[in-house]
Amino acid sequence: MSGSHGSLPLVLVVEDFEELYELYSDFLAGAGYAVEGTNNGVEAVEECRRTLPDLVLMDLALPRMNGWEAIELLKSEAATRHIPIIALTGHVKREYADLARKAGADAVLLKPCPLNQLLGEVERLLGRHAPSRHP
Repeated sequence: MSGSHGSLPLVLVVEDFEELYELYSDFLAGAGYAVEGTNNGVEAVEECRRTLPDLVLMDLALPRMNGWEAIELLKSEAATRHIPIIALTGHVKREYADLARKAGADAVLLKPCPLNQLLGEVERLLGRHAPSRHP
């Protein structure tokens, strides 16, 4: 896998609300993913180019560059267009989800989303199943 750390797929979490960043990061790490993160769109694009993560979890309302712009930019570049992106939005208006999909998001989730729903989308997009917790 392009951005995997050892045998763990790498997820880049882009979230400017620290409590949500920690929640998503801790949850995904516990589910068997390597996690890196940033809190703005400019750094998200730079980090994606540098690490080539296996998946990006992208908030849409970000400082410096919003999530729609970051997604559009990443999907326009040959080196990063293959990376699945899950857009996260706290806005219930359908236009926000439609704009995220138009920008190139592979999935859109409404915040706060149940963690099992988030994990389901991550696994679906990576074609992976959560590691078994049974021996």
